[in-house]
Amino acid sequence: MIARRMIVKRMSFLFLCFALLVFPSCGGERERTVHKGAVKAAIMRLEAFQVPLVREFPGRVQAKVKVTLAGKVSGYVKEVMVEEGQQVKKGALLVVLDDGEIRDKIEALREAEKALRKDKAAMASRLEYARLTFKRYAQLLKEEAVTKEEYDGARSRYRALVEDEKALTHRIEESAARLRSMTHTLRYTQIRSPVDGVVTARWVDPGTYVSPGDPLLALDDLGGGYWFVAQVDEAYLPKLRRGQRVGVYLESLGATYPAHISLVVPKVDPRTGGVKVKVDISSQPVRSGMFGRLLLPVDSAPRVLIPWLAVVQRGNLTAVYAVDKDNMIHFRLIRTGRSYKKTEDGWLPVEISNGTASKRLWVEVLGGLDPGDTLVTTNLEQLEEGMRLEQ
Repeated sequence: MIARRMIVKRMSFLFLCFALLVFPSCGGERERTVHKGAVKAAIMRLEAFQVPLVREFPGRVQAKVKVTLAGKVSGYVKEVMVEEGQQVKKGALLVVLDDGEIRDKIEALREAEKALRKDKAAMASRLEYARLTFKRYAQLLKEEAVTKEEYDGARSRYRALVEDEKALTHRIEESAARLRSMTHTLRYTQIRSPVDGVVTARWVDPGTYVSPGDPLLALDDLGGGYWFVAQVDEAYLPKLRRGQRVGVYLESLGATYPAHISLVVPKVDPRTGGVKVKVDISSQPVRSGMFGRLLLPVDSAPRVLIPWLAVVQRGNLTAVYAVDKDNMIHFRLIRTGRSYKKTEDGWLPVEISNGTASKRLWVEVLGGLDPGDTLVTTNLEQLEEGMRLEQ
């Protein structure tokens, strides 16, 4: 009995020592967890926004004005001064055709015209002699010094030379016209750009023989602007209208641009089952052929949106710092959906390139937060779980 009492007392003493050693330590740890300090930061209260629900349709950028340069004369291509994709100025030399044959014809025409003018100079003296003879015979006839037959002969010779001189003058004029035309044709052996543009196609190389009308190069007129052209399912034709607000996502630029429908072609393409929609995107840094998607709003729905600047990325975790009713800050995991851009016309769905988001964008919250919750939007790098928000 005495031994059992001694054992109980000893165990009580050991328990008391253990409690003195352990409980102060636990109490200190709890104090550090709950009170990690206070921080000042901006907050926002969550609410649901009415955002558009969109359908996406693939499309490409097209130049509004396309220029195809064709040959006007036959000949071999001597030089091609540009490559596809090269930007050119108006008036720039693009293609040179061999002009040797044309220059030979021009030289032959000049020699022929020179000979005709020489003949006309020689004829002028004969014509003047015939005129004076005819005039003299007319006077002699009045004086009865020549016969009527002699007078008629002088008159016929003079009139014949007048007609010959007219015919020769006409031949000289025709020759001069051919020379001018051939000289003008010489210009067509040098093909120049009619616009400030970009070369989009090249069909000839040095040595290629071309005939009038054969295409040489194709250009996009930079001053004409650009369309984004997409085929939209015919089911949405009743909802399409000119001026309708849409978005255009361009994959190579990794950006979504707000735009408006410029043209709807109300004809269903039997191959695609869609209707053609054109959107003016001339103000954007685009080029022909860029692939993208048309973001067409087809409905709307309430969604909880938060700014991307309030989101914390830690590895594969996406979270925010939420504030409870006691102003305590908590690290809360969330699930995100589509990103949105706030525009003058409302919310615009946008695509995020390479998994990164601009701090100017907002993101849909699919889980982890509800309307009415409060989260911190600034000084995120200073925050920790358990800190208190200063008012």
